[in-house]
Amino acid sequence: MDTYSILPNVPNTDYCAGSKLDLTLMYLPGTCFYLGTTKLFCVEGDQETLNPLAPRPIAFRYDEAVKRVGAATLTAEKDYQADYQKDILEAIKPTAKFFPLLWDTLLTGALVAPTQTLKPDLLTLAQKGKDAGTRLGGVFAATAPVYYAQGLTGNAVTLPLRVHTLPALTDVLANPNPPGVWKLEEFKRTFPQQPSPLYERFGYTNLFTAWTRPTVKLLPEAVAAKPLRQMIYMATGNTVSIQIPPVVVPLPAPVLIKEFALGLPYAGLQTHFTWQSVPEGYEVPRVSGVPLIDYPF
Repeated sequence: MDTYSILPNVPNTDYCAGSKLDLTLMYLPGTCFYLGTTKLFCVEGDQETLNPLAPRPIAFRYDEAVKRVGAATLTAEKDYQADYQKDILEAIKPTAKFFPLLWDTLLTGALVAPTQTLKPDLLTLAQKGKDAGTRLGGVFAATAPVYYAQGLTGNAVTLPLRVHTLPALTDVLANPNPPGVWKLEEFKRTFPQQPSPLYERFGYTNLFTAWTRPTVKLLPEAVAAKPLRQMIYMATGNTVSIQIPPVVVPLPAPVLIKEFALGLPYAGLQTHFTWQSVPEGYEVPRVSGVPLIDYPF
């Protein structure tokens, strides 16, 4: 349900998964009789529907409809959650090009893998110096481009940068003696993926991280998507035009299940992932301690 629309977004094999045939009589259709365009009379109940043009059902098992939606939700959380976890494990399994490190466990820690590109992008790195100067302002407006240019020119242009070393001795997390100028180093978190040699020159790297956490929410999350995912029971009503012979036209009479109007309850594990640039010598988000197992490198 990542993509919301009126049309289904799940495989056909998922429909009615694990359900058994239930012959419970859910409703009796209402009927209205017309002579031409004149309504003569209706035989219907008081159950509200989303179609005011359709006769209301004479009787409707609303309690059974609520029960069925609840049962479907539990099935999704139990069976589909297992399928989801299998997909996650398949997606993150090590390969020749992808060998992640696991900190603690995937349930409480993070999975981390270095990433790089094959084609360098020096223009973007040069633009990052200007962006940092604009964003940070003050003395950084002039020195940020020079600071990052050291990645290409070496460490010969350090004199204009000494102003940053006074008097700060801790970074934003109060870690003592952070390497480099911590504001400019922290800004490297916005740097793009690059080939490994540029990581070495500019003092940062880019990491793919994935982490899993228990999630309780109402689906769909997007407010604009909720009207497209209302839980309804599709009943029908009949209109009868009295002529020779009589013409019966079934009309849809969807019944809104109000208990789920705000969304479907969901509780389960949810895996998130992102790509994050990390300055050399600075903390990696969602990672602490050492890897879960010893790696041969």
